[in-house]
This record gives sequence, structure tokens and C-alpha cells, in this order.
Amino acid sequence: MYIGICGTHSSGKTKFLSELKSRLEREGCSSTIIGGLPKEAAEKGFPILREHTFETTLWIVSTCVARELEGSLNSDVVLVDRAVPDALGYYLAAMKIRQEKVDHTEWKYLEEIARHHSKRYDLLLKTIVDKSIPIGEEKSRDTDPLYRELVNDVLDDVLDKCSENWHPLRMDNREKSLDLCVEMAKDKF
Repeated sequence: MYIGICGTHSSGKTKFLSELKSRLEREGCSSTIIGGLPKEAAEKGFPILREHTFETTLWIVSTCVARELEGSLNSDVVLVDRAVPDALGYYLAAMKIRQEKVDHTEWKYLEEIARHHSKRYDLLLKTIVDKSIPIGEEKSRDTDPLYRELVNDVLDDVLDKCSENWHPLRMDNREKSLDLCVEMAKDKF
């Protein structure tokens, strides 16, 4: 089973998945979290955030797919922190903020991969930015709230194109979303 989460930085993705992992394991479902790919991409020399490129996006997407498959070898549930469509959202937001045009052929290539791969997720969640929560400074993040909102908005469009069934994750439906994920896993296993 695959549960993916997308969303802009400092929107609660990692905390949600950590809590979900604990709940799943209490229910007897083994799980693993796949994450940290943007940081790993940056360490390899790929530009991220406002400088995100086609190559960055392709590396993150292809590595995410491979890590998801690896995770499924030893876990009932693979939890994906920044599911495949997330990288496309950051790419589009970066191009908009830099006022650059996206190459149509490259975009179609990425979109096709994301659209086809998104069918593998049993559930895709997207965090909704709560503007009252400041951008965390414990990690390397872009601190511009307008860029954060742009990523949030662009991700809605990307998910609409890539998945027929994504669910918004807000502070007011967090518990219900956790319960939904656990129930889906219990039904499957």
C-alpha cells in the first residue's frame, strides 16, 4: 500500500507521516517513510527551491519511484513524504518565480510520468498552508511566504492533472485523515 503526501514546505507533511507511521505500527502494519529527496538532490548538486530545474525534477521523480519500490520490499505500507507530483509543483513554481517558460516537451514528459505513477498511490494527500504557522527554520527552506503560497497553489493544479482522487489535509481534518489512512491499511491487510 502506498500513501503519498505533497505540500509546500512547513505545512506539516513530515509530522503527519511520523504520526501515521506510529499509528499503523500500533495496528500491526509495518511501514516505512520515503523522504528527504530534495535535500539529497541538493547535496548531489541539483538546484532546488527557486532554482528547481527539469533535471532536478526528473532526478527526484525517478529516485522517488525507485525508493518506493525498495520500501515495499519490507513494509506493508510505504509512506511517501513528497510524493511524485510534489516535485512538479516545485518546478512550476520555480519557473513562475523566475519568470521563465517551461519547455513544453520536457513538461509533458514529467507530467506523463507523474500522472501514470500517481495511479499507484492508494491515497494522495496534500497539505493546505495555514498562513498563521510560520515557515520553520530548522531546515534549509525558502523563507518567502509568497513563494510558499505559490508552491501551494501550483500543487493544486498539478494534483488535479495527475490524480483523480487526492485529499486536502488541513489542521481541522488531520485526525480524520489519520483515521482514514489507518482504516485503509487495516482493510487491505
